[in-house]
Amino acid sequence: NVSLAVGKVVLPEYPVPFALIAMLLMTLFAVTAWLLWYRKELDVFSLKGWPVALAIFLGFLLSEFINAVPHLRADVLSVRTLVALFYCVVLIGLVEELWWRGIWFAMFKGRPLVCIVAGSLLFGLLHYHLQGTSGVIVASLVGLAFAVARYRGVSIGALALAHGFNDWVAQGHVVRWQWHASSFRIDAVLYFICLALAAGIWFIKRPPEGSVQL
Repeated sequence: NVSLAVGKVVLPEYPVPFALIAMLLMTLFAVTAWLLWYRKELDVFSLKGWPVALAIFLGFLLSEFINAVPHLRADVLSVRTLVALFYCVVLIGLVEELWWRGIWFAMFKGRPLVCIVAGSLLFGLLHYHLQGTSGVIVASLVGLAFAVARYRGVSIGALALAHGFNDWVAQGHVVRWQWHASSFRIDAVLYFICLALAAGIWFIKRPPEGSVQL
């Protein structure tokens, strides 16, 4: 089973190879599109704006601590957990950020509502078949936080690391979470944190040098 960031179980009926093949194909298409059309526009290997990306990661980590008790894993450096780290950072974090905060932004440059709002909503809707209605709302708000960060100049690379490490920790590869909150409370805390992060990043007085011009 694949665990969602808020401790729910998704993909129970799908075999793991199916999900892996799907992610590999998404990776192939994203990298191909980036190299062919957007190589000069997307700072994939840069860590520009990493403090903002770190704040996003810590904000999401805070939601875990509020809703669950962490227990450190003994096998944190095992082959299994390191493979999971590669999967989360590259096949989830990098691919999703490259698509939705990279290629999507480049395609609709000059249209901020499409880049930020529509992109976040579509990003959320693509999680429906895995996580249901509540997952769509959470993913849309998570996407909003990342989209605003991208708009303020945070690089694809920094966002991919924040995204991937969040999934890695939240899925229980670093700690075992003992959940003590209801699904409603877990989602409510995530809603608040995502909106607070997006608002905080949006109202930074001066955009970092190199902010994306929409």
